[in-house]
Amino acid sequence: MATWSNWSGGVRCAPDRVVRPSSEEEVASIVAIAARAGHGVRPVGAGHSFSPLGATDGVVVDVGGLTGV
Repeated sequence: MATWSNWSGGVRCAPDRVVRPSSEEEVASIVAIAARAGHGVRPVGAGHSFSPLGATDGVVVDVGGLTGV
């Protein structure tokens, strides 16, 4: 099972998957697959939020590998 936590460890979750796309096409595919499976999608960056913005039991999308706008 996948796990995710913010930088301090104060926010944790056990999502279905944690994915790290490197292209816009990969993001689109991840969102489409999650939607078909009925899973929510949460994008996360550095995980510096103290609130549970990235916490989900669906799919965590780590956008650290993406560049540009």
